[in-house]
Amino acid sequence: MGLCGSSDAFDSRFIERVRPVRSMLGKLKVGDNEAKLIYKAFERVDKDKSGEIDVDEFFHGLKIEPTPFGKLVFQVADVSHDGEIDFGEFFVAMYNFCSFDEHSLMSFCFNIFDVDKSGSIERSEVKALVKMMRGNSSKLDEMTDSLLKKMDTDGDGEMSLNEFKAMNKRAPSMLQPAFAMKNLLIEVICSPTWWKKQTIQRSKLNLGDLIQLYTKLRDDGGMEKKLERRQTRMGKEGMGSGTVTSKKGATLHIKPSDKAPVLSKLKKGALVDIAEDKTIGDGPKKVVWYRIGKKRWVSGKNIQVLSDDWKHKKAGGGGEGGGGGGGHGGRNKKKKAGGGGSKYAVEANDPGDWTQHEDSSTGKSYWYSKKLKKTTWKDPSKGAMKKKKKRPKVAGR
Repeated sequence: MGLCGSSDAFDSRFIERVRPVRSMLGKLKVGDNEAKLIYKAFERVDKDKSGEIDVDEFFHGLKIEPTPFGKLVFQVADVSHDGEIDFGEFFVAMYNFCSFDEHSLMSFCFNIFDVDKSGSIERSEVKALVKMMRGNSSKLDEMTDSLLKKMDTDGDGEMSLNEFKAMNKRAPSMLQPAFAMKNLLIEVICSPTWWKKQTIQRSKLNLGDLIQLYTKLRDDGGMEKKLERRQTRMGKEGMGSGTVTSKKGATLHIKPSDKAPVLSKLKKGALVDIAEDKTIGDGPKKVVWYRIGKKRWVSGKNIQVLSDDWKHKKAGGGGEGGGGGGGHGGRNKKKKAGGGGSKYAVEANDPGDWTQHEDSSTGKSYWYSKKLKKTTWKDPSKGAMKKKKKRPKVAGR
C-alpha cells in the first residue's frame, strides 16, 4: 500500500517542511522514505496543511488520549515555546521519544519533573509527579510522603536519578503512563518493528538528547520563519508581549495559580506573547497573571510587560490599524513607506529602543523593539546608519 501523499502536492510540502530537519536526518541516518512515513503521520494531524499543530490537534489527529503526561511531552517538543510545533519539532520529538530504551525513557521522565534542573526531584516536584501519574486526590500529600519514604534511600528528602529509576522496579505503576504513551505512538507512527531498529541504531550513534541537538543543528532559517509567523499572529490577534525579568526564570502553569501543575520553565530574558491578563486575590496577596498560550499562565511577578495590545484588541476593529489594536494606522503607513529591503531593516527614523534577549530553547540572541513591535534574530545595530552604529542594551543586565 502506497503512502497517502505520494502525489506531487504531498512531495512538494514534504520537501519544504523537511528542510529545517535535514541535518538531523543525516545524524540519525534516516532516509527520505522513512521520514515521509513520519510526515504522513504529521499531516494526519495537520488537517489544514498550515505546517503547524497545537496540543489539541496533536492528540485528536493521532487518536490518542490527551493525558497530563502526554501534554508535557508536547511541551518538550515545542522548542520555540509558542504553543505550536512544526514538522521539524514533531519529527525530532517523536523520534526522540519513540526510540528511547527503558533507561533513557526514565531519564527523560526524571528531567521533566526536575523542573529547577537541580539534579534531584524535591518533594514539591515528587508531588507534581504523583498528581500527574495518579490524578488529584485528597490523599495527595500522604501518597507523596509514602513514595518518598519508600524511594529516598539516602534520607535527604529528595529523589535522585538512581532512586527514580529504582522506582520503576518497586512501584512500576507510577511510570506506566509514560510507557503506555510510547507504546501508543509507536503503533500509530511507522511500526513497532521500525522503532525497535531505530532504538538499536540510536544506541550505536550515541547522540544524547536529540531535542537539544536539534536546536543546535536547525538550519535554513526554520526558527526565524517560525518567529516571523508568531509576529504575524500577534498582530492579527492583538496580542501583547513581555519578557522574563526574574533571575531564576519563570514557571508556566496550566492555571493562574502557583499551586497549579508546572508545564515548563522559561529563562531570564525569554520573550512571551501575552493574550490575556487575570488578577487573582486581593490586597497584598493580589497577583496579576498573564496567559501566554491556550492553557499556559505565568505570574506577573516575573514578567515585564513590553506591549499591552491584548487590552485593546476589541477596540481595534478592522481597517488599516486593526492588526495591532486601535490608533496604529499611522505606524502601518510608515512601514509601507519603507519600500523594499529586509522586513527587519533598521531605517534612519528607527526609534532605537531595540533590546537584546536570549531565546530559552536555543540560547540564540534576539532583539525586540517595543515601539516597532518587532522581533528579529539579527542585531539591528548592524543595519543602522554607520554614524549611529551602537550595540543595543541587554535587557535586565
